[in-house]
Amino acid sequence: QKTVIWGTVLAVTGVLLLVPAVLAYFAVWSRYLPDQISTVPVHMQYGYGVNPWGISSLPQGRLKNHQAYDITVSLTLPNSPANLDRGNFMIVLHLLGNDDSNRQFIKQKQSQVEPPLSPWPASSFEVGPEGKLSIPVRRDPAYYITSKKVLVTSTRPTLLLYRDPLVSLASRILWLPYYVLLNPGKLEATTLQIPLMEQVAFGKGIPMPSDVFVEVQAGQGLQVYRASATFTAKLEGIRWFMAHHSWISFVLFTGFLWVCEMVVLAVTWGTVWLSLQLRDTAPAAEKGAMVKVEPGAKTSLKKTENDDGLSDTERTFPSILGQPPLKFEGRIKQEEGEPEGIAPEVHPAGEADDEDDGELGGGEDDGPSYTGRDSGIGTSYDDNVAREGIKRRTSGSRGRRL
Repeated sequence: QKTVIWGTVLAVTGVLLLVPAVLAYFAVWSRYLPDQISTVPVHMQYGYGVNPWGISSLPQGRLKNHQAYDITVSLTLPNSPANLDRGNFMIVLHLLGNDDSNRQFIKQKQSQVEPPLSPWPASSFEVGPEGKLSIPVRRDPAYYITSKKVLVTSTRPTLLLYRDPLVSLASRILWLPYYVLLNPGKLEATTLQIPLMEQVAFGKGIPMPSDVFVEVQAGQGLQVYRASATFTAKLEGIRWFMAHHSWISFVLFTGFLWVCEMVVLAVTWGTVWLSLQLRDTAPAAEKGAMVKVEPGAKTSLKKTENDDGLSDTERTFPSILGQPPLKFEGRIKQEEGEPEGIAPEVHPAGEADDEDDGELGGGEDDGPSYTGRDSGIGTSYDDNVAREGIKRRTSGSRGRRL
């Protein structure tokens, strides 16, 4: 029955400890494993500066320290004659971080914005709060670059794909029914993927960026549908294993945490059980302690009235775990009339022989004479035994004379 109870307790405890292990694995998964692909939309600004540009904030927690990333800028451009005739142009990417030294500069710039920013170019005017015309302060690219700390900068060229005019015309004629009847809203656009940074890691001398700045150095005449910046994590080691073998990593990590919890539980339970056993055995050891008697010390055992009713049989009683059994020996029964505490005095054999020889008083010629006295008085010898000893000694002395 105890085995069943302990087995049930162990099984329930194991199941309960499995829940924290699973929760811990998911917590490590969310904090340690980065997003493999993070895409941030960049909204291009026209009319402010020479080239269209855009800035976007990076969400906190999506990028991890000590993790290499490949950064790619994506531009979706219409296949318009203006874009096709543009030729090569440059893409600039800045990763910006917060700089505490520029906070005062940012406050001064923000205090000059009266009224709020206008979405129109610098040539437009609007009426201020006092009824006067005022020119709004514009935030140009230089404002963002100077108000932030530039962490990493990269510039790459790009170009729209060239298509032969005759081939393009034949393709349009061939697919004209499809575009008109089945897919009238299909965009005639080209998406450019421009890789700007490879294997850039944060945390090794480069703090985590807060904003991404993209500038298309093609003039205000470039037509853009949409733009975005994509961060692709290059996973290695444990992060790669957790991302590509999620079930195996889940089983291994959760099992390892569960085994550690069970070991800690077993050690804690053993320590508590041992301390309780030691606390229970300490009073028993004090009760069963023996009193040491020094040599020469006078001891007296007081005999109680109930001692006569006790049994003299030797008995052995079990004791607490870890202690030897208690053994009680029976008392030596004394004969009636024998004084207590006085042991019979036994003389050496030589002294007894000398006494007997002197008492017999036999000479060389004289025969044995027996006075009738018991030579065993004072000893434990019987009278008959004493007489037989006297006869043997007398006959032995006669044989020597002959």
